[in-house]
Amino acid sequence: MKTKWIVIYTLAMLFVCGAYISRTEAALTLKVEHRTIPVDTFYNGTTLRVNGTVGNGEDILVKVSSPIEEESFMTKIKSAHLFWMNKDKVSIKGINHVYMLFSSGKLNGIVSDSNRDKYDLGYKAIQNHMVASPGSVSEQLFTEFIKLKERDGMYVVSDGAVTLKATNNGENEFGLSIDLPYQLPQQRYNITVYGLRQGSVVETASEEVEIQPVGFVKDISFMAYNHGGVYGALSVLIALIAGYFVTPFISLIRRLLLWGGSMPIKVLRMFVPVTATVAAGAVRHNADAIGADYSQTIVKDRG
Repeated sequence: MKTKWIVIYTLAMLFVCGAYISRTEAALTLKVEHRTIPVDTFYNGTTLRVNGTVGNGEDILVKVSSPIEEESFMTKIKSAHLFWMNKDKVSIKGINHVYMLFSSGKLNGIVSDSNRDKYDLGYKAIQNHMVASPGSVSEQLFTEFIKLKERDGMYVVSDGAVTLKATNNGENEFGLSIDLPYQLPQQRYNITVYGLRQGSVVETASEEVEIQPVGFVKDISFMAYNHGGVYGALSVLIALIAGYFVTPFISLIRRLLLWGGSMPIKVLRMFVPVTATVAAGAVRHNADAIGADYSQTIVKDRG
């Protein structure tokens, strides 16, 4: 008789624990506004909205990442404190080309070091997984790598970007708007949400989003990858046509400038702001590449 009650008690406890675990696992939900982001001729980036529910008392991390891959960079040194010169080529393995991490609070305060490294959360975890060849991942190399990625909009770590709102059923609703720059490669991205309690990840949910070309952009991309000869010939033809129309325009401007009168002044007034804008952009780009507080940097290897 005593054994019978022990069995019944054990089964009841298993049922309660199973129900609790099922409820906990089901608490985290994830909804992505768009599974596919079309890239057309006028595409200039977009905003992706992510929302869902999480258990009461849990913090949230949202990570957007591309697959792990290898990238090549050129290290540069400043010669005579004036000019940048190529030094070495370095390959870095075990990194995401795109990595964005958003949290509902301070990253250091809501996730433990062990969970950060286990789930690849934060820049420190990225550094722990990076492998450089030749050489090793020094602090300076890693710092310049992060600067380059953040400047290009490929890497983002933002504390407090995820909003949490209590609901009547004991759960919290979370929301996030992610600005995706137009420079993002056209590929699949994984969006993972982590529910954390007392520094540990207790539940996760994930979805995939794909950025893909459509229309004319898709046709051009297909031609470039599958019909390189046709694509090259078409590019040359477009360049010739553009030159054919641009050359008479430049000649007209020169004649107007030589002719005198008020017209050249108006033409100059029209082009000076444009020229100034382009020059300012060039100076700003040069400042970004050089920096004022370090003597070594890296750039993406285009070869």
